[in-house]
Amino acid sequence: MERLATKCQSGFWFAIIGAFICLFGRQVNAQVTYTYTGQNYNPETHECNGTYLPCTQLFVSGSFTVPQALAPNISFSTFTPSSFSFTDNSGIFTLTSDTGLGLETFEVSTDNNGSIWYWNLFLQVVNQDFCVPDYNEAIFSTYDLSNGQGSDASCYSNSSNYGSGGNGNAPGSWVSNGCSITSQTVAQQPPDIHRTTLGVGEVVSLALMGGDGSTTWELKGAGNLAELSGADVMYMASGSPGEVEITAKANTCSSSPSIKFNVIAPSTVVMQNSMSSGNNYCHTRDHPDLGFVTNVFIGPDTVSFENVSFQEVNGLFTVSGVYGCEKGEFHCPNGCSPVSALQNTVLPGKGTQLDGMDTVYSGDPAAICGVAPPYTPGQIGISIPWQWYLDNTNPVTFLNVTQDVQLGANGSTLNASKAGVTMTKAVVAPDGAESCGTSSGGDLK
Repeated sequence: MERLATKCQSGFWFAIIGAFICLFGRQVNAQVTYTYTGQNYNPETHECNGTYLPCTQLFVSGSFTVPQALAPNISFSTFTPSSFSFTDNSGIFTLTSDTGLGLETFEVSTDNNGSIWYWNLFLQVVNQDFCVPDYNEAIFSTYDLSNGQGSDASCYSNSSNYGSGGNGNAPGSWVSNGCSITSQTVAQQPPDIHRTTLGVGEVVSLALMGGDGSTTWELKGAGNLAELSGADVMYMASGSPGEVEITAKANTCSSSPSIKFNVIAPSTVVMQNSMSSGNNYCHTRDHPDLGFVTNVFIGPDTVSFENVSFQEVNGLFTVSGVYGCEKGEFHCPNGCSPVSALQNTVLPGKGTQLDGMDTVYSGDPAAICGVAPPYTPGQIGISIPWQWYLDNTNPVTFLNVTQDVQLGANGSTLNASKAGVTMTKAVVAPDGAESCGTSSGGDLK
């Protein structure tokens, strides 16, 4: 009985890039520092006064630290940083989170990568008009990168001196030491979608937090990146197990973060009876036959193999006793068929479920050969190589699975087993509810 579902396995994953990125958020939980470097003051756009003449060598610079990276797409959000330090590089003063300022304003907007495109920072010792009191120090920076408008400015005043300066419509730039790569597997099972252990053929979405449109990507190891530039890319693991490293670079990042994945191959086959209760077996009462139909799972259960196909390798049964008349029978009488994996179906303790079932059956010597009781104890079994492959090429044999059915020495007890499923029935047991045909089998379909 054919129970095979097929799917395209090459190139399909490029089409899901946009949809996948829109569906899932990104999160980075690490302290991050954002560093600002402004452009030199310009007396043509912002008047310079007092001791700041000439002021063309001054500029606003500094940094603030927050518990975690700024979220993407925040809009004109105010916040209190964990710490900050800003100066106009005049050598006269620096305003910090330890200064005890009368005014501290931090307001930003970010794009969909978490990069700052609007900011409004206002720091002042005394919360009055800009440097109006006899003693004050202030730094001001506000810019909107969507139109390039805004200004940097600073001033100080005391009983004997005064200075002020700034620029206009010449925004500085932000760099974050918090640039980091986030990853999410396309497969939603296993539930840890941020894992860095992948199955062969698995697809993962990568995003550079804190990056910008200048982001480029580099792959060391096997597999494929859908694109080599852009804030978001997709990576597909190849059929070669091992470690891969992916590095991102962007102008807004002070370093080039990387992420490593460990790609692993299928290693286990686990089966489970497809019927959980009742006469969940193949058998004709008073005949020496026994079998069952199973769901099949490929392990380990820590990754997904949803883009991989599997098949058994055909072979001849070894027979004896009552099953001797089945000598020369293949376990896949019509050839073994490839079977795909189900999407998003990984069971703990078992693995990725296949989109097909396995029939384990002794055949019925009474129906095939006319064998009559008393039945001679015997056995029919085979060691079956299992293979996996991507894109219908280069099958890899990864395991031998033993299938065995026996009629015990008492001539009345039947035992069947394969890949974790075992069953014991008496020859006189009622007819089974499953249908396995009459010929011996064990083919995956």
